[in-house]
Amino acid sequence: MNNQPFELVPHTADIAAAVHGRNLEELFLNAARALYFILLGPHTVVVQTERVVVVDSIDTDALLVDWLNELIYLVDAEQLAFSQFEMLCLSETRVRVRCHGSHIDPMQSGLVRDVKAATYHMAHIESTAEGLSVRVVFDV
Repeated sequence: MNNQPFELVPHTADIAAAVHGRNLEELFLNAARALYFILLGPHTVVVQTERVVVVDSIDTDALLVDWLNELIYLVDAEQLAFSQFEMLCLSETRVRVRCHGSHIDPMQSGLVRDVKAATYHMAHIESTAEGLSVRVVFDV
């Protein structure tokens, strides 16, 4: 498996990330890390607060996209960004994660770009010899 948990890949109008993980839990957490890298670049988020994030969806592929969209919502609505994650529950239709991070000031946080949403386009989790992978396209 690639040593990187994700890599940005070319996409015509948006930004895509190829995300890898040894298992489903690692894949979900690495997808969140990819999102925050797209949003913040190499800037780090200091841990000052925590939030338990719970998302339900119809299947695992949709759950991954909905999880990322919930994280995007928290950045937009509450200026919350996370850098550490503790998986509490993960099934085919529900994810529950304790997220550690802080409130950010969009004007001073070094936001690299605005991400509007994670899309369902091409978001299909696949098994590989090293574990799991998925390509996530972000609407910017």
